[in-house]
Amino acid sequence: MIKNWILISFRRFFRDKTNSLINLFGLTLGMTVSLLIFIYVRHEFSYDSFHKKADRVYRIIKENPPGDNYLSNPKQAVLPAPLADVIRQQVTGVAAVSRVASWGGSLTVETSDATKLFTEDFYNAADGDLFRILTFEPLAGNVNSTFAHPYTVAISEKTALKYFGRTDVTGEVLNLTGFKSFGRYTIDLVFRDFPTNSSYDFKIVLRFEDFVKTVQPTDLQNWGNHNYNYLLLTSSASGAAAVAKQIDDFYYKKDKDDPSSDGKSTYSLEGLPDFYLDSDINFSNTPRNDISRLYLLSLLAIFILLVAGINYVNLTTARSVKRAKEVGVRKVVGALPSNLVLQFLGDALTLSFVSMLFALAAAWSLFPSFRDFIGKEIPFDILHDPLLLLVLLIIPMVLGLLAGLYPSFALSAFKPAHVLKGNFATGDQGNLLRDVLTIFQFTISGALIIAVMVVTRQLSFLEEHDPGYDREQIVRVNLRDEGARNKREVLINELKKNSAIRNVSLTSYFPNSVNTQQSRKWLGGTRSTDVAFYTINADASYLDVFGIKLVEGRFFTPGNPADSNAFVINETAVKTYGWKNPVGMKFTGEKPGGKGDTVTIIGVIKDIHIADYRQAIAPCALDWLKNGQVFWR
Repeated sequence: MIKNWILISFRRFFRDKTNSLINLFGLTLGMTVSLLIFIYVRHEFSYDSFHKKADRVYRIIKENPPGDNYLSNPKQAVLPAPLADVIRQQVTGVAAVSRVASWGGSLTVETSDATKLFTEDFYNAADGDLFRILTFEPLAGNVNSTFAHPYTVAISEKTALKYFGRTDVTGEVLNLTGFKSFGRYTIDLVFRDFPTNSSYDFKIVLRFEDFVKTVQPTDLQNWGNHNYNYLLLTSSASGAAAVAKQIDDFYYKKDKDDPSSDGKSTYSLEGLPDFYLDSDINFSNTPRNDISRLYLLSLLAIFILLVAGINYVNLTTARSVKRAKEVGVRKVVGALPSNLVLQFLGDALTLSFVSMLFALAAAWSLFPSFRDFIGKEIPFDILHDPLLLLVLLIIPMVLGLLAGLYPSFALSAFKPAHVLKGNFATGDQGNLLRDVLTIFQFTISGALIIAVMVVTRQLSFLEEHDPGYDREQIVRVNLRDEGARNKREVLINELKKNSAIRNVSLTSYFPNSVNTQQSRKWLGGTRSTDVAFYTINADASYLDVFGIKLVEGRFFTPGNPADSNAFVINETAVKTYGWKNPVGMKFTGEKPGGKGDTVTIIGVIKDIHIADYRQAIAPCALDWLKNGQVFWR
């Protein structure tokens, strides 16, 4: 009987091609768009779920005292290196602790084949406990004994294949060179690449102590240098609060008698499941997304499905009266109302499931373009995701039932004699249902149109708003190699000889990615002021390269030794600290626990956005730089 119903449904589809194709196209389009959104949202909500101990993995967060904020946020995820020993020796309830250094820049890798050199743009250093905290699947080596020996390194599967063409490479030696020579490291572990829904993307991880001894040896005992993220594995899922209290108590005892301490900071733990969607921490070195954006996208997908579904229901119910005589004849020959109900529902469900099959095919074919559009390598792996499979089943089921319920029950309930005599009328109930659905459909469509207009205006604002600097035709080169840095003047002079290059600048930051802040007590005349500047180190060509306007005073002069102790500040700094006629003012900047050099303000620049537009423009200062990144335009 079911086979017969399906055959009849397909015959009816081809008999009324126009209406059927409109229904099929509308449903397929709505399902395709919604399915792509659901795949993306599902991927984002599944971040870090593959780690077996995710419920016991935390990072340490420091919240600075009031007034000590970076980009309006007092929380940071970087702490000093000596804290690791304190946690291991004094803090109970911690099963493992690892410091993680995230290092951007050029790392040159030389294997045993000296004819081949490889370059990594990003690499990490960590303690051996990292491989017991997070879930690393070993392809070669033992995660439980990783980094037991000095000068060892762990690499990912793709990295091993890139270097050697195989993964069984433990014991091989890598000669590593960054901005200085790191030396020879022996491969201790090869691990399977993390999936794309991971907060961490480790490619090459150096043993922490050996790396820091080479890069910044004083950091191992320096409590004032906050450079490293911390990952903890607690002994139990409920023990995080007790661990956080012990760390907070330790710092309270340590800082209360320290004259250089600028106030009471507090320390807490943040769980791994919250890293991506429920975190807003400075210097976390992990990606993040806005959970409210994902909720809005999910709501958008549901609205699109509703619009497509309502359109399908309206067309189906409007044309159902054409089948009145068919139903009358069926009843005369003995068809039961239940058979008719099932036939109508079967027709609607068949078209709905066929639409879902077409939507799956369309989503699969569009997926490469969709990934390019969102800028993320997410997998199209529906068959291995039970939740998505359930969604694929529920969507056509619900839409088919909605489209088939009214005509199936309404038409199966009337008397066949009336229909066969031509006296059938649908009545007001069908018209009322379609009116309600149409109003609802137009309401949703109107809301979506308004939302598109708002987003369009926001995008226009981003494109047209002046950030205070030029963003077009700028090229950046990072000088991480020690040899290149030693010959930077030669490089700059050669670049300036190129007629296609207008000017060249050496600087520490692009204007919208400043992540260094100086907090000092500035002593000038008879009064002192606590100030905090976001600091850009720049040379004399910086303003010209980025098109930044000087509104008062002058900028740095090449060859002027006095400018090594000069500051150029922005308009917001002048307003914030109430300085009138700041050019020429001299200050002694006292660092916490010590004294700084005398600094002269030589100029004021127009405000620039050093972060995204959601952040208020903050006091900013430019000082002289001799090392950094090369920009040209």
